[in-house]
Amino acid sequence: MTGVDERISDLFWKSLESVVDPKEITHVIAQHMEPDHSGTLKSVLKRSDARSNWN
Repeated sequence: MTGVDERISDLFWKSLESVVDPKEITHVIAQHMEPDHSGTLKSVLKRSDARSNWN
């Protein structure tokens, strides 16, 4: 899974939570760090059990 632009984070979370409990997420792959794919990355890491592998 990947994140989305922060401007549509409410839609992102509504859609995601309709299919999975965020606590069940163990891995997050960022395709690139531009905001269209990483805007919600920080909130995904906070709401899930995934952990960051970078500083």
